Amino acid sequence: MDIKEKLERIAPFLEKRDYPAIAAILAPSAPVDIGELLSNLDTVEVIAILQYLPANITGEILSYLDPDLAPEILGALGEAKGSAVLDSMYLDDVADILGELEPKERNQLLDLMEDDDADDVRELMVYPEDTAGSIMTTEFVALNQSVTAEEAINILRSEAPSAETVYYVYVVDNDDVLVGVLSLRDLIVTPPSWTLEHIMHTRVKSVTDYMDQEEVATLVSRYDIMAVPVVDRNHRLVGIITVDDILDVIEEEATEDVLRMAGSHEDELDEDDTFYEKVVKSVKVRLPWLLVTLFGGLISGLIMNRIEADLKAVVALTYFIPLLLGLGGNAGTQSSTVTVRGISTGQIDSSKIVYNVIRDCLVGMCVGLFCGLLLSGVAYVWMGDTALSILVGVTLVCNMTIASSLGTLVPLLLKKLSIDPAASAAPFISTGSDIIGLLVYSAWASVFMPLLAGLL
Repeated sequence: MDIKEKLERIAPFLEKRDYPAIAAILAPSAPVDIGELLSNLDTVEVIAILQYLPANITGEILSYLDPDLAPEILGALGEAKGSAVLDSMYLDDVADILGELEPKERNQLLDLMEDDDADDVRELMVYPEDTAGSIMTTEFVALNQSVTAEEAINILRSEAPSAETVYYVYVVDNDDVLVGVLSLRDLIVTPPSWTLEHIMHTRVKSVTDYMDQEEVATLVSRYDIMAVPVVDRNHRLVGIITVDDILDVIEEEATEDVLRMAGSHEDELDEDDTFYEKVVKSVKVRLPWLLVTLFGGLISGLIMNRIEADLKAVVALTYFIPLLLGLGGNAGTQSSTVTVRGISTGQIDSSKIVYNVIRDCLVGMCVGLFCGLLLSGVAYVWMGDTALSILVGVTLVCNMTIASSLGTLVPLLLKKLSIDPAASAAPFISTGSDIIGLLVYSAWASVFMPLLAGLL
């Protein structure tokens, strides 16, 4: 049942303000689905419905609602239930919600939490956005290396309910330094008297608390692990990042890359903005990149002005300009897209600039030869001139080769300069390909001009 059908089902109960009945209908659904449905209702209706849902379910739903509504919702639920809701939530989710609020509202909600949990949330909020520390949770199980397997199982029985995940058990020394990891299976099959230091795996994949979240996602994806430990600069265990948070990061980063490659930004998708704010924000985001394209177009116009005499002498030269520039631009965009995504996933080593550029240069040359031969044949049949057909074919090979190389080179150079390579795709590659394509076409046209006498 989709959202529209669910809204239609609860509509009669909304009219009668039968909120207990609505809560009973929604309770079996997944929290993410309930959150999406409640996003279509008025805040007053949302609060009324949440009053009749258990605190733990309400806590999960709150993670999928507008963070700005959190103070109003929790305040309306009352101190007792508001506190129970926050206590039922994972601390990293609480930190995500509070991070979107003003200090006054943030402190009001922190006052509803237990002191230890509130302190942990404050520590999570210290980390800059998009770092490992900002998405980690402090609710995990860590055991000392001197603990026996039997003692470890008993500790897990008591502490696991409050932990976000127990896929892995992390082992630390007396200074809380991460020294190993083991699975629940390791504990179960191990003799009860053996200590963890004798059964743990010492080669632990970990990340630092200030590492970029995209690098964390790459590591988790590469090694297929369900959770990754986070350590500080002294290698002390400070938290873990679970796979559900990694999936959110992957989606966020992929969306960000796609939008930036189009010369846009994720701010344009902010659902909280008014109509006017959306328009203003979109203009501010898109205009700079369009100005880059405009400037590049002016340069292209100047180049065409310089070859005006040739174009007037052989009008047929102008027929192929859109095609030559279009194919060159497409080749550049293909290369830049593959390169940007490869850098993001770690499948392309950004330090091997020469290797990657030569590879895509050869790719551009091969596809250029195929397309060039096809275009030469079409041009000959169409215009009946051998020199012109060779000219457009050679130009296309050069354009696609250069554009493919450029599409790979620019993202790699930007990465080396610590600039997001996704920002290069649309504005720089397409504009650069057009300019270079016209220069190449004009250069070859000058060479072939004596041979185009039949078209003068």
